[in-house]
Amino acid sequence: MKPITLLEHKWSRSLDSDKIDLLDRINNRQRNKILEVGHNKIKARQYVGLIRIGNITIQILPKLCKLDDTESISEPPQEKINKIIQNLLFMLSYTRKLKISETEISDIKKNRSDFFEILIYLFVKNLNDLIQNDLYKKYIIEAENLNYLRGKLLIHQDIRVNITSKHKFFCEFDEFTENNLLNQILKYTIELLRGVSVQNNNQKLLTHLSFIFSDVSLNRINSSHFKKLHFDRLNEPYKPIVDLCQLFIENSSVELRPGHFKTFTFVFDMNKLFEEFIFEFIRRNKDKISSDILNVGHECGYMFDVPEKFQLKPDIVLNMKNGKKIIIDAKYKMLDEEKIHGGISQSDMYQMFTYGSRRFGADELILLYPKSIEISENNRGFYRVNKLDKRDECKFRVHIRQIPIEIDLKLESGKKELINELSRIIAV
Repeated sequence: MKPITLLEHKWSRSLDSDKIDLLDRINNRQRNKILEVGHNKIKARQYVGLIRIGNITIQILPKLCKLDDTESISEPPQEKINKIIQNLLFMLSYTRKLKISETEISDIKKNRSDFFEILIYLFVKNLNDLIQNDLYKKYIIEAENLNYLRGKLLIHQDIRVNITSKHKFFCEFDEFTENNLLNQILKYTIELLRGVSVQNNNQKLLTHLSFIFSDVSLNRINSSHFKKLHFDRLNEPYKPIVDLCQLFIENSSVELRPGHFKTFTFVFDMNKLFEEFIFEFIRRNKDKISSDILNVGHECGYMFDVPEKFQLKPDIVLNMKNGKKIIIDAKYKMLDEEKIHGGISQSDMYQMFTYGSRRFGADELILLYPKSIEISENNRGFYRVNKLDKRDECKFRVHIRQIPIEIDLKLESGKKELINELSRIIAV
């Protein structure tokens, strides 16, 4: 069944009351609510992804394509949906959550049912390419009670375990095996996706991968396992695949509902993706954006020295060749002229004030939003913060800027437009 496509911050078409009730219950179980539920409609927030209830699929997409007025209030045509998905894939590839070339983005088959199934296809395709020769193996430390001496004898454990079994040895040894943490993460992701994919070709590919990983233990994987995984020159090629596994595992939930059908959700926060994308785009294209940029990075600090609490980490810190420091904070929020201050929140401004303080010593601060509407010069300009008293050293400017993301990012012309806009924004 063709998925219902819902654009962020837009109401869906009318849905059955039973589906609305179920969506409301799913929504209330989320840590952060992903939907606004009305009488017979739903509206997406800043989360994008997929919700599946039985045979009904609701695909939530960001507004990453230019739409006319009629398309903005209803489900856009398939051509526009494809462009939005291509832009979303481009952003994910830039943040290294997805290994995909620009040619592959353009060549994604249109008959794949939704964005989620496209992600599954890219996962299995890239994983198949990596394991053509053999599965990744590494040495891991094993401890086992054996009939023969192998490796190092663990004397204390041997005495405790083999007090009545003198013919056995409790040994610790290195095992060169495919049953390691990296492969266990891959296997768990394969089995997770096998249970939720509805696309026939994806199911065949996942079943094939499941057979290849049959000798790897199936363990439940969570966020803590990714922190234990370390990459070196031997397993570095797996990094994009593992990042995609993390995206699937940390943003998915499966639940068996009354009526013997599953509900499945896979959503991620566009706030984080927007921040990471802007940082990576500036970092990779810094010479094209401005020849005055010395380096692009992050900088951590704390609000209070003792104890070190309330960590602060600006999204982007630009150190310029003339010694000036520019801090950019990317906010995935749609500004609205009908709201006070054009929709710019006080908390965002308080954050900017902290970044401009002596702790970070920024000369210019930029609040960067997606360009959804043209905001007035009164809100688009800058706010100068002067000294509050003689002891205060705060003196900086906060600039409000917008950047277009409803452009075709896979085209050179789209990337050039983004570079030009960032060049103007940074030239404060």
